Amino acid sequence: MHRLQDQGLILYHQHQHSRWESPTRLAQQSHMDAFERSFCILRLPQPPGAAVGGSPRSCPSWKAVRVDLVRELRRFSRKEKGLWLNSHGLFDPEQRTFFHAASEEDIFRHLGLEYLPPEQRNA
Repeated sequence: MHRLQDQGLILYHQHQHSRWESPTRLAQQSHMDAFERSFCILRLPQPPGAAVGGSPRSCPSWKAVRVDLVRELRRFSRKEKGLWLNSHGLFDPEQRTFFHAASEEDIFRHLGLEYLPPEQRNA
């Protein structure tokens, strides 16, 4: 984040620390995920001549892009695989079973996606 901020690419950033406790206690307190998360809006440069809806002068030299990898992974699991992904795991609603997943790599494998470590992901 510091490197992105130094480059002037962060328009908005909110960080929430993990609130993880026992799953039973958490379920009684909230329906939201308890895991650490980062909400970002990035300021990305527009390619030359990329004016949208008007003259090039009316278009800024950058565009705002919200990145939400968790939401996209959940959408993919539901729409493409018919599975439910949430903070408790990956669930098959037809079989009424959870997939065994001890790591992020396991979730990607169950979804048939290539796993890349976070530092190598291009969002």
